[in-house]
Amino acid sequence: MTLLNASLNEQPEATAARLQAVARAEAAAAVASGEADAVGLTGSLSTGRLWPSSDLDILLPSDLVSRHRFRWTVREGVVIHGVLTPWEPLEALRTGYPDSFINTAKGEWILDAVWALDGLLQMVPLQDPEGRLAALRAFAREHRFASEVVEPRRPLLLDVARRGCEGAAARIKEGKPEWARWSYRQGFEALGFLWLEAGRRITSHKELDPVLGEIGVALGEPGLQQAFRRTAGVEGCPERGPAIRDAFAELLRLYSPALDSLLKAGEPANRTLAVELPDFVYARHQILSVAYAVPRGCWLHLAGLAELLDEAGVAEINFAWLARAAARTGAPGIPEERALLAARDRARTALALAPWEDRLAGLRELIALSERRFGT
Repeated sequence: MTLLNASLNEQPEATAARLQAVARAEAAAAVASGEADAVGLTGSLSTGRLWPSSDLDILLPSDLVSRHRFRWTVREGVVIHGVLTPWEPLEALRTGYPDSFINTAKGEWILDAVWALDGLLQMVPLQDPEGRLAALRAFAREHRFASEVVEPRRPLLLDVARRGCEGAAARIKEGKPEWARWSYRQGFEALGFLWLEAGRRITSHKELDPVLGEIGVALGEPGLQQAFRRTAGVEGCPERGPAIRDAFAELLRLYSPALDSLLKAGEPANRTLAVELPDFVYARHQILSVAYAVPRGCWLHLAGLAELLDEAGVAEINFAWLARAAARTGAPGIPEERALLAARDRARTALALAPWEDRLAGLRELIALSERRFGT
């Protein structure tokens, strides 16, 4: 059964059972092969906040690994994000506390470090023969929101947000919007971390929008959710919700059989495509997620899909390449390249984020709001 057929009408308990089976198989294989000493499940499956479009995130610590690195694989049509890491940096979070927690908010790129820290709180050990992952999770849960961690992080996160805003503005001025995304995202996410910590919350990016709404109400900042939407350029998306949903449904209808033809064919003859195939599967997770984001009001999640469809984006999915590779498999029902590209263009038009100038103005306003709130 393909991901498309399994997911369109899938109930939450069926989604959980399907992904748990894949996770157990992946964890057993990682330990049996010697790739990892233990395996921890992170991401939405570990929290129970699943969508049928959810993928899998796993932590793979090993004494034999010399450096932190990522690996993407596909098992039964599901993308698995694996983080291979030595034990030492994980154990250092405990032995170096509180500086180890505080310092994840420092540097030129903080997202991976903060995600790794927060992932420990919600991690579910799948293979943990010595109990080391369980011990790390217990420590993270006890200390993540301690005042000795949260308060020193606030000025650091605001500094990251300011640098991100300045960097994005500079790239836009230079006529390089594709490079502005990196700085802008860093600034946006830093502010997200800041407010999540104020609300003592951890969430996936796909559900950031409603969670920020709850935090804003709880902290007496009812305009917080709208400020983030304005910064992300999705303020006008709610009124276009049905059109956005329908455009992405049509894109999924054409994209999925093209991708399935490659998955069923096994290892693609094109070596580059074989390396990039997990990216194409991940893109399907994202396209499918629109059907669940729109009725839930998760508009911030949709902002990340714009780059997926943007020919100038660093994370662009080459739809033409996919269509041509699928056509070579000879499978029936493969869409024509021009039809797939036209569907992509319609989805891009329906989503239509606000101009960069408006998003940067929103980011500056959100920084000012955060400075007033936290006094740094």
